[in-house]
Amino acid sequence: MHPLPIFLIAIGPVILYPAWRIFARTGLPAWLSLIVLIPIAGPLFVACILAFARWPKEPRHGR
Repeated sequence: MHPLPIFLIAIGPVILYPAWRIFARTGLPAWLSLIVLIPIAGPLFVACILAFARWPKEPRHGR
């Protein structure tokens, strides 16, 4: 058996858990963290979502 699938199964939760917590703390749907599991493009999509989306838990300034 090739060791790559075993490695991917082992590393998946290590990557998914922090992403899930980040989305939950920002007030965005936590299930969006599953996007990070898409090879190559997933982390980029997650970074774009977090960078450009309005965070519902973000305090509003100026009011």
